[in-house]
Amino acid sequence: MAFLNRDTGELTFSDGTRLSAGLPLEDELSQRLNGAQSGVIRLQSRSVQGGRLVPICTVEGGAVQSVTLCVSSIGGKEPRTSARQRAFLFARMGLEDPCPDTQDCVRILCPFGEMLFVNDPHTLRPEVRLTFTAR
Repeated sequence: MAFLNRDTGELTFSDGTRLSAGLPLEDELSQRLNGAQSGVIRLQSRSVQGGRLVPICTVEGGAVQSVTLCVSSIGGKEPRTSARQRAFLFARMGLEDPCPDTQDCVRILCPFGEMLFVNDPHTLRPEVRLTFTAR
């Protein structure tokens, strides 16, 4: 099974955890918000093919609106370079990096909304943000 469903934006991690647009709050997500209906939740790293990603979910009105993914490890080791992390993120999304040398921001429109590949301004670590369009 693919990690990302490019039509719906659903992410399926190796342990069976699923994150997607409008996902109602359950289990770990609702516990982390302590009864609130909106907020930002950083989940524990989750296994994907070839490594681990940390999902950070933005929740509004009790449902997931966006998911940001950061690399935790690649092949069981802490990734040393941002280029390697970025390549890993593009590979997990099933895409080729159009600008691996400059590591410019890349915005990709999808049926579910968009994917935005950026470098965090504070840590300079690459991340991908999946933003779901309201339907």
